Amino acid sequence: MGGSIYLLNGQHTITARFLAVGLLAAFVFPIGCGKDPAAQAKRLVEVGNRYYQAGKYAQASIVYRRAIQKQPRYGQAYYWLGLTEIKRNNNGAAIASLHRAFDLPGPGYDAYEPLAEILLRLLHLDRLAAKRVSRALTDLNVREEQRNPGSLHLPRIRGEIALLEGKPDEAAKWFRLAISRDPSRYETAALLFQALVAAQKLPEAEALAEATLSQHKDFDVLYERLSTVYERQRRWADVERIRKAHLENLPARINPRLALARFYLRRGRRAEGMAVLQAVLDNPKEFPGGRHQ
Repeated sequence: MGGSIYLLNGQHTITARFLAVGLLAAFVFPIGCGKDPAAQAKRLVEVGNRYYQAGKYAQASIVYRRAIQKQPRYGQAYYWLGLTEIKRNNNGAAIASLHRAFDLPGPGYDAYEPLAEILLRLLHLDRLAAKRVSRALTDLNVREEQRNPGSLHLPRIRGEIALLEGKPDEAAKWFRLAISRDPSRYETAALLFQALVAAQKLPEAEALAEATLSQHKDFDVLYERLSTVYERQRRWADVERIRKAHLENLPARINPRLALARFYLRRGRRAEGMAVLQAVLDNPKEFPGGRHQ
């Protein structure tokens, strides 16, 4: 299996109710296809995908496992089972399934990105398993580079690892490569911004953020990160400008409004802060729960 990774142990208990619902899928969505295991497995994945799209992850998991029983080398079934287990917060099962899918590449799915993402998340959260996870992630990245030298996701993953290891210049190099390979994924600009700030290259970071926000006006997280950088430098006019742009471009969201109001109140500009908040108080349907924020 190409060195499948099993980082977490644990048994998954399936209630009788979910088992009954999952088995019922065979009757609700007749599998048919004669006795051809490949065709049956394909049909079962289609059934599982319906459950997945409906947010019924326990049922989807059962159906994908049935597909694997029919066709043990069907990569799509392992891929979707892995995504389902991520939704169910079953990290160990997700890693095992996605790694198996990575070992069985095929058209229509790419297991590398979700597998690398979950390993990265564990690297952030589980210090006790950090060395083991790091080795697993390094091995995965080497295999991805060998298999797919032009991988769209590999540079970003390597950049995030470098950032985590306190190597912001190296991280910035990888994030630039990631952006050059996949300009449509503009979220990577937030990671490059973070790396540049960590490397104390503030003018370059600020120029990147301003340019990105001029093109992607709904980029919530970048407004916040740029405002924070300006606040640290006590550049209050720039903070106000970014906070106002955030609100103007995303007027239906409550967080930009609250952030601008907090800025005004902290700067002793109470009347302006209360005026911003009044829109929340005056529109309870548009901002439900706004009075409690």
